[in-house]
Amino acid sequence: MLDLNDPIAYNADELGTINTLMATGKSGPDMWNDVSVFNIKHRISEHTLIEQGCLCAYCECLLEKGTTAIEHFVPKSRHREFTFEPMNLTSACGRCNATVIKGSKETIVGAFSPNYTSNSFKIVHPRLDNPNNHIRFHDVDRIIFDKANCSNLGLATIEFFQWDNLEAALARTQAAAVRNLPKNIRQLIAEISTYK
Repeated sequence: MLDLNDPIAYNADELGTINTLMATGKSGPDMWNDVSVFNIKHRISEHTLIEQGCLCAYCECLLEKGTTAIEHFVPKSRHREFTFEPMNLTSACGRCNATVIKGSKETIVGAFSPNYTSNSFKIVHPRLDNPNNHIRFHDVDRIIFDKANCSNLGLATIEFFQWDNLEAALARTQAAAVRNLPKNIRQLIAEISTYK
């Protein structure tokens, strides 16, 4: 999992659009799909792809055209107030964001707080936690988990994303082979950016 620390910062016009939508009372998915935020979503997509080096925030696999999405760590369908929260937004691969893996599953544990950073989460948060403190590997290529040295939160994350199966291990192996190759990030972003 990536350790992310550069969330998007909205400009005044974007904040105005977001605040207007929030005031409508629409659901998170309805706000997210509103035509007025198309350009904002494009900027979020570009920002997260640059920050992440075109790797999935969760599994660190190289993101590909047609399978990449802006991911809401806390699902917008469950907590509309976090639909545009910068700390809640990353880019993720189709596998990690799939309905059968993460989808709109609840990630907040315990009492809900409207202050995003005051919440506790069921899994490692790529923006609020240092994933390397929770998820350990036996090898430098980050393929084989060292479960005995993972935290409880790290173990819960491995289980949540079903990373301990053969398919996920093969994806980590493939990701390790390309993770450190030089790449033209701008060109790759132009190809896979979710909103154009």
